[in-house]
Amino acid sequence: MLERISDRSGAKEPRRSSLQLLIMLAALAGVVGLMLYLRSFGSGSAVPSSNRHSLTYESERFDFAIHAPNSNWLIQSHETSDSVRSENPLLSVRENTAAIVTLRLSDSVTLIAQADIGVMRLVQPRSAVSLASQSLQQIITEYTRNVDTVRVVVEVTPVASRKIEGAYFVVALDRPAELFGALDLWVMTYIVRNDFGFAVACRTDRKHYGRVRDDLTRIIESFRFTSTV
Repeated sequence: MLERISDRSGAKEPRRSSLQLLIMLAALAGVVGLMLYLRSFGSGSAVPSSNRHSLTYESERFDFAIHAPNSNWLIQSHETSDSVRSENPLLSVRENTAAIVTLRLSDSVTLIAQADIGVMRLVQPRSAVSLASQSLQQIITEYTRNVDTVRVVVEVTPVASRKIEGAYFVVALDRPAELFGALDLWVMTYIVRNDFGFAVACRTDRKHYGRVRDDLTRIIESFRFTSTV
């Protein structure tokens, strides 16, 4: 897996001191792929827990549920009657994706990790690999335009189950956008179902990665569709 790590911006390779971090990131990405491959995305509750209602966001309109790992995470809904956007070829994947719900983990002053779940209406059939590949290229273009470094930790990797297809990639940014503060490690997962594309974007930073790795894994694992339609 480490041999596939590349720096698309043309900057020097990561220093040896960063290898442990990259190994952990690659391991998380492998877990993401395995979970998406094994999950059936069938009907049922997102998590069979006694307190699932206080920690679970469920969208009846878009037929999915996502679960916060514990009560330290804040769930914020952005869903409205006109939340969904139709894909516009002139816009980026990020711009085409309407935010539905955000899960945030913070201490008193610092944002530690964030997971954003969004959706777009596809105007023509597209694969999850196509969405992920376009998103990765746009991230590289956006950040290298400002002489930032984008390290591709895991290239776009397809995963599939009997009912759904997905793809994911992992990037590390030297200087992330102000919107995301110091959250410079991104695990981006894309899922296609019928006429909709779903994005599960998990972000954290290097110094907090070890602390939130398991939480991010649980968030991605908890995503599921609530019906078989």
